[in-house]
Amino acid sequence: MSEKANILTASKKDALYVPVDALYTNNNEKYVVVASAGTSTDTGWNGWHAGQ
Repeated sequence: MSEKANILTASKKDALYVPVDALYTNNNEKYVVVASAGTSTDTGWNGWHAGQ
């Protein structure tokens, strides 16, 4: 016998989903790594400051 279940731990209306791999913290400042057109996040990043 087996079961399938979904467990919702939190939700927020109109929130943007950001993969964990895109999160970056430096000196207690939080950033999201954003790839520029024609590049990947492995070659450099254009960080968005969480306070902006």
